[in-house]
Amino acid sequence: MLAQRIEEFSRREIWNRARLAETSGESQSAYLYPPEKEGGMLEHAKMVGFLITRDYSKAREFYEGKLGFEFVSLDQFALVMRVGGHDIRISKVASFTPLQSTVLGWEVDNIETAVDGLRARGVEFEKYPFVPDKERGIWVAPGGSKIAWFKDPDGNVLSLSQHG
Repeated sequence: MLAQRIEEFSRREIWNRARLAETSGESQSAYLYPPEKEGGMLEHAKMVGFLITRDYSKAREFYEGKLGFEFVSLDQFALVMRVGGHDIRISKVASFTPLQSTVLGWEVDNIETAVDGLRARGVEFEKYPFVPDKERGIWVAPGGSKIAWFKDPDGNVLSLSQHG
């Protein structure tokens, strides 16, 4: 019982300090969730994606030039691109075999418009045998969701989806 009260007090203290930090402009990174909320530690944390490439130049050209991502930095550890407020760290390796499933995807409001826009920028969409739409490569799942896949220069499978 005493341990539970101490834990509750500690969580409340962290929450109070986070609120104080918020009003004073200090970093809140140590205060990720309110005391009354169980779990959810990552609920307000920013997600970072990770990819692998063999060639930083080709990766940057694709993600910046064709997909419109913002270049952030390039150092000995990674090429960092930003999209939708999220960073994607692209690490260079000598060789690898890309996964044959989606490694990153984006949910869009109108998949047809998004596919057409990316195709106009030179992105080629996959035409899998199970997809009846051979022009755009958009598959309609049994539940009505729509998905289209494409690959980056290293063969990483990326996707667009529209859920409805």
